[in-house]
Amino acid sequence: MKPSTLSCLNGNKLLLTTLISLALCLASPVATAEHEWDHRYTLTGIVTDANGEIATDTPVFLDCSPENANQEICGHNEGRNSTTDNNGSYLLILHIHITDHGAVIYLLVDNKTFPHVLDLEGDDGQAEEGDRMATMDIALTQEVKQSMLNETLIIGGSLVLVLILATMMAINFRKSDAGATKNKSSQQRTDLLSCPKCDTKLKDTNLKDHLKKRHFYSESDAEEELKNQTLP
Repeated sequence: MKPSTLSCLNGNKLLLTTLISLALCLASPVATAEHEWDHRYTLTGIVTDANGEIATDTPVFLDCSPENANQEICGHNEGRNSTTDNNGSYLLILHIHITDHGAVIYLLVDNKTFPHVLDLEGDDGQAEEGDRMATMDIALTQEVKQSMLNETLIIGGSLVLVLILATMMAINFRKSDAGATKNKSSQQRTDLLSCPKCDTKLKDTNLKDHLKKRHFYSESDAEEELKNQTLP
């Protein structure tokens, strides 16, 4: 074979290889996109709070905790999540296989899980493009928060009751103390002796001197009067 013919053949082979490589490169993104589209599962819905109001800026995750996760599905959808917009809507695009039909996945919203059954066959039992799109609205509740509120109210009410009881006990103690003081004062006043001349109330230690200085009692008379009032 002539050198010129050999060079021509080698050139044609090189050109053919280049064209094949170029075709594969161009076809690869298309094949990848088609593969992704064939396995795409779109889940949309609206998230509302306990009052029925739309919940904006709320993250929606695929729950991959050990007790809830389908590990194979989670492995295909690592890092895929969504956040509700100003209308409370979320859009979650998942990578799902036809063999995942009937599997249960869980969405995690506001630390609560919501189950969703993958239905890839629709009512007619055939897998169609429309079956890869589903809607699931999520209504949040405040059961945990309400429970915490009830617990707070119970604790608060108990504290108020304790304060009321403590206040009542303090008031009763003060009344009892005041009554005891009053009784003591009355008892002290009862122990005072009366001057037979002017009805002045005097302690027994002062009555004798009072009679002698004020009413000019003799020592013996003052002593006698004191004995008469102090004898039981």
